[in-house]
Amino acid sequence: MTKICDNSFSNNSAFKEFIVNNVLCECIFDDSFKTLLNERYEEMENMTCDIPERSYEKFPLNEKFEAVRNLHNLGLDLPIWISGGNEDFLKDDIYKERFVSNPNLNHKRIMLVGIEPHRNEQKDGTISLSSPWGIHSSEYCKRKASNAAFILHFISLLVRNGADLYATDYLKFYGLADSNNDGNYLREILNDNQTFIEQTKRCLENEMQIVMPDYVIFLGQTIKKWQKKIVKPSFNAINQHHEIFINHPNSFRKGFTEEKKLKYYEDKTKKL
Repeated sequence: MTKICDNSFSNNSAFKEFIVNNVLCECIFDDSFKTLLNERYEEMENMTCDIPERSYEKFPLNEKFEAVRNLHNLGLDLPIWISGGNEDFLKDDIYKERFVSNPNLNHKRIMLVGIEPHRNEQKDGTISLSSPWGIHSSEYCKRKASNAAFILHFISLLVRNGADLYATDYLKFYGLADSNNDGNYLREILNDNQTFIEQTKRCLENEMQIVMPDYVIFLGQTIKKWQKKIVKPSFNAINQHHEIFINHPNSFRKGFTEEKKLKYYEDKTKKL
């Protein structure tokens, strides 16, 4: 597999060529879904617009991921690349007045890894495709998901300081055991499914080989529970990089003010 090297993912065709071919179609779907994946990326290209969810009733999964097909609220977030200094992404930042200077991040590659692509009220028998934390749509981050606003702020700090950022999830799918949203999560249902685990590791390995990050930032402490099964075997085999764990916005104790949350993310950015 060829890594991106000096090519910029801001060139949308380059991004799609590598990620669609070497991650999404090689590991998750088959080639018959490639056209729809490319179309979904094109829809999400303008990151300042409110782009609606897209659901697909026919989605040809790799046989090693077939166990997820019949779960409820099934979703997958397409990985997103944001080039350092991307003005389209920064101009609508809701925390524009705040800035953390860190010249060490100039031209560094950061891989921001979330847990899973959470979904609510997704129609049974379909899969919805979006971006991690809805970051392709700043309007979504501001209006619908207050926690996403903190993640958007954190990402803005990184790319303002010149870092190129690749956002993905380590569990590619989200799903529930029943349609009432009170069943087990996919990560609990397939905790002992070795086929699912091995294919998930393969996805991450392919992403690491493409991106070759200087830093891998894990969002949420839940990831640590899967370290031995998926994350460590996948990441340690690829290249040297720094790993950092940061808290998910949901994890702060009650009474932790918005100002304190912002300060927490700003401090984490300074320490990179």
